[in-house]
This record gives sequence, structure tokens and C-alpha cells, in this order.
Amino acid sequence: MTTNREERVERAADAILAGGVTLAFDTNCIIGKKTGALTFGAFAKIANAVDTLRSLERTPHKLDIVVPSPVHFEVLHDLRVELHGKDAAFNPKLVTSSLKSKGVRVVPFDPVTTSEKLYEWYPTDEEWRAAKGSYPRATIDWLIATQAAHSDWVLVTSDTGPEYRKVPLLIGRDRLRDILKKLCNELGAENPWVSRKS
Repeated sequence: MTTNREERVERAADAILAGGVTLAFDTNCIIGKKTGALTFGAFAKIANAVDTLRSLERTPHKLDIVVPSPVHFEVLHDLRVELHGKDAAFNPKLVTSSLKSKGVRVVPFDPVTTSEKLYEWYPTDEEWRAAKGSYPRATIDWLIATQAAHSDWVLVTSDTGPEYRKVPLLIGRDRLRDILKKLCNELGAENPWVSRKS
């Protein structure tokens, strides 16, 4: 059963507050743009907050972060494009080690289970054509959406395209940040959005 986006966001918010969920990031919530350059600061702060919350001694708040491999593919491509013609060399191992250092896992794509989910959503050719619309859609978004739904992840995305209409749990990066700030404050965890006084 499909519900409206607001209901799915509220369910995702409740699940995050309860803990024990996996947050899967879409490309648009990992990479930002500032004065024409790619930035990762917002994602890094979220990863730091999640890492801090899950390592609390008294009351650990269990959350995990994953990057679906199609998203990782897009991030690596965007970085290559960004660095093209510049002095900085592209190093994919640095990207992977940076994610790992923040406790973020890159999860392989499973075409069998995700195609099962897509079939569950659109079991006829007519339904599939209607979902895609009359213009070509981003195929990679279908991969991300079905993998998140099949795996029961909370998908962190700002995308509102038809590919995401049936994802049961999704939330935007800003709403997630606000929830994590609240959790850090309530649980006495270090808040990465508050600058430390020296």
C-alpha cells in the first residue's frame, strides 16, 4: 500500500528516534554543491553524529549508515568529473577508506531481490510503463529505491521522482539532521553541529 510522502517521512522519523534502523543515502544527500564545488560536509556531520550515538556507553542509539553501490558509483563519477583538469588526482581508495573510517558501509547491489521488489510494485507491463511515464527516467533511481525498500532501510533522499513513490521509509537530509541533533542533546552525546569552545 502506497501512502503519501509526509506519512512515509513521519514513519521514518519515528523509526530513527526508536533506533535499530539502517540509513541508506542517495547521492543527492551525500554530495552538496557550494560555489560550484562538490562538498561532503553535511553528510560527514551526519555520519559523525550516528557514530557518536551508537558508541555511547550508557545508552547507545543503534543506527547504521550504508551507501548502496549504485550511489557509490554516482559519487565516484561525480568526483572524477569534478577533478577533471585540476591538479588534484582522483583516488577511489581514499573515498572508500573515508567512508569506512566513519563507519559507513558500501552495500553491493543484488539484482535478483531488487527486481523482485520492482515486480511486486509493478507486476504488469502497463503498470511499469505508467510508472516510468512518457519520458525516460533515471534508471539508477529505480535501483536505489528498490534496494532500499527490499532491505527495509530508511532512504535519505531529496528526490521526489516517481521512482521513490513506493519506498516505505524515506526522509530528507535536513529532517534527519534535526532528529540527530535532538538525539545528541537528549542522550548527552557530542553534537557535531555545535562548535567546540577552546
